[in-house]
Amino acid sequence: CCVGVLLPLVLPANQSARIVAWVGSATSLTLCAIGVEGLAAYTTFEVRLWTIPNLGSLTITLDHLSGLFLLVTGLVVLATAIYSRQYLERYSGDFSLRAFAVAFHSLIASVAIILVAGDVVLFLIGWEAMSILAFLLVNCQKRAHEDRDAGYQMLTMSEAGFVAVIIAFLLLGRASGGLTFEALRAAATQAGT
Repeated sequence: CCVGVLLPLVLPANQSARIVAWVGSATSLTLCAIGVEGLAAYTTFEVRLWTIPNLGSLTITLDHLSGLFLLVTGLVVLATAIYSRQYLERYSGDFSLRAFAVAFHSLIASVAIILVAGDVVLFLIGWEAMSILAFLLVNCQKRAHEDRDAGYQMLTMSEAGFVAVIIAFLLLGRASGGLTFEALRAAATQAGT
């Protein structure tokens, strides 16, 4: 995804459709490989990134469920990347291909972050990034009034959902004593017994 974000910034804009197709395909295959690794692993893979005071550590976790979702996401991104080249070249005069390529690869990264987030804070960072990037992609075609209206409706609904998720996680975090998904899972297990 980083390559897909940086290449459109340094290469000519007319190469952006190829970048989306080729780098998007490579990214999708990487997501599929990581997903298969998560499905085949006997244990959960976990990496702590850094600690935020009063909120806990940002953690990346790969287990069977996140592996499955990464695999499915990789397959969807592969189909999108393959189709995108012809689509983008056909509509190249309607919007900036460079901006589209940057937002597209950033969106894939934010979705991947959501799927491997091991704590509430990283999940919410990924969710908000995904919401904003999806809004930007929908609004790439500045000339289409319907696209703009759809983008604003989508952003409004997404932000309403974001607020609801924050409230739910804060309530669950208060009951469990932590903001990691492991703490939430343990509290749910104790409440069920």
